[in-house]
Amino acid sequence: MSQKHIDGSGQPIEAFGTVLRRHRRARDLSQQKLGERCGLTQEYISGIECGKRNPTLQTIWRLAEGMEESPGVLLLEAEKELNA
Repeated sequence: MSQKHIDGSGQPIEAFGTVLRRHRRARDLSQQKLGERCGLTQEYISGIECGKRNPTLQTIWRLAEGMEESPGVLLLEAEKELNA
């Protein structure tokens, strides 16, 4: 698998945010509703989706559980998004 060089510009964070938004919308969840499921605020989820927040592994896990998804699926799709 080829990997692009990460230059510190936030690319993985942005890729994860794009994937999170895609999965959230596919489940017809608002940021508010997902936040309620995960114990996070709508503002925090918005920050992740916009690539302004860098979620911890624990937060990624909580988000995945809130969407009844595997954290690995979200991360794998973010990697594919990054390498596209």
